[in-house]
Amino acid sequence: MPFRVLSFCDFLGAMVSFWVTIVTMARLPLHWTSFSYVVAILALAIGVEWDKHSLLTFLVPSVVAMLIMVVAWVSVNCCDVLSIMQIPTGGSFREVELCA
Repeated sequence: MPFRVLSFCDFLGAMVSFWVTIVTMARLPLHWTSFSYVVAILALAIGVEWDKHSLLTFLVPSVVAMLIMVVAWVSVNCCDVLSIMQIPTGGSFREVELCA
């Protein structure tokens, strides 16, 4: 097998494993997770074929995956806090359902 094929598979496998780990940690809904896997694998394949040793090939997917994870975690935690927050209404308190 040619060295360039093995090199491509090695770099692509490393990047995909990192992407899958971070997106799985984000606990997105199944349809978003599947969509992100397909799009990321296509984008990573293009990036790895373009330049295997570029810093951007590793940095861009890593930053995007981390942003997805942070946004997912913050949105879940904000919804948990906001759903139990109580607002005074006419002398009594009622729960506010802001996140469905």
